[in-house]
Amino acid sequence: MAQAGAGCSNDEEDAVELLSVNWNQDYSCFTAVTTNGFRIFRCKPFQEHLRRVEQNGLFGIVEALFRTNIYSFMGRGFDKNYPQNKVTIWDDNQNFRLAEFSYSSDIRAVKMSKGYFVVVLEDEVLVYSFMGLCLVHQAETAPNPKGLCCLSQHTGAQVMAFPGVSQGQVCVEYYGMKATNFYRCSFDPVNGGEMVLDEFFRFLKCSRSRSRTPTT
Repeated sequence: MAQAGAGCSNDEEDAVELLSVNWNQDYSCFTAVTTNGFRIFRCKPFQEHLRRVEQNGLFGIVEALFRTNIYSFMGRGFDKNYPQNKVTIWDDNQNFRLAEFSYSSDIRAVKMSKGYFVVVLEDEVLVYSFMGLCLVHQAETAPNPKGLCCLSQHTGAQVMAFPGVSQGQVCVEYYGMKATNFYRCSFDPVNGGEMVLDEFFRFLKCSRSRSRTPTT
């Protein structure tokens, strides 16, 4: 892993292209991935926390775990050591690779919480536990090129939402209750379209009422 580099000239900075921006789990910091590597910024106070320079633009997506020194990254596929189908969980404080997983298809997103991290593929989500770094759950989805997935950050209520197997379907997994519920929405989260506010509140009301009765 390349270490923090010296400041770039104005011409070099102008040539850098922004590839992705991701908030961490509590919005206290965010990562910015460019063709020159990536940086992690803290918001309060606003300052650069971490910088890693790779001149060849090897990084595609970087996801930070809260304000810790642990983050996950995927490559852009330009280098055999940084393919798009491999995720690495890295401890920057120890300069140590905690875990590494490769798949037969490209990774669309990675989501992390204190207890779990989720790898989103084109048509599947895989849930791993940080305790033992083992696979604890996997589920098929409809084609999900945008890597849509949400993972709750509350220790006592581990909930994950992701596209179901058919268009307009949202799957909600309740890990504490060991339950799975499916909800229908008139919007299409994969191919575009937004949930209007009225429909959003109906969706929440339906979710809360169904969550009281776990699905068997």
